[in-house]
Amino acid sequence: MVAGRQCYTREQRLTRAADYQRLFKSAQRSSDNHLIVLASKNTVGCARLGFAVARKKIPSAVGRNRIKRLARESFRKQNEFDDLDVVVMARHDLTEVSNSTLFESLARHWSRFTRRQR
Repeated sequence: MVAGRQCYTREQRLTRAADYQRLFKSAQRSSDNHLIVLASKNTVGCARLGFAVARKKIPSAVGRNRIKRLARESFRKQNEFDDLDVVVMARHDLTEVSNSTLFESLARHWSRFTRRQR
């Protein structure tokens, strides 16, 4: 691994269906015109990120991967989450929405959850 490189490691991913089910049942929600973000405390000790980007909402794989890539980058830059599980969902087709708009939307969601955490 390259020194100073920041990665999105396996420990930072939601991988189990049970974790997703727990979040869908009892999570704090934050939503705007573009995204819905769910967050809940975990017992793992680090923040984890997951996605539920439906093909029905964003038909092209390129569009779904773009949303995931932007959310991962925004999440990686966010340092204030200690023990939160987060799931990002798209509201509708976001192919016409710019990257900067999506970054701003994600930043608003992250700030809402950090305020709630305090």
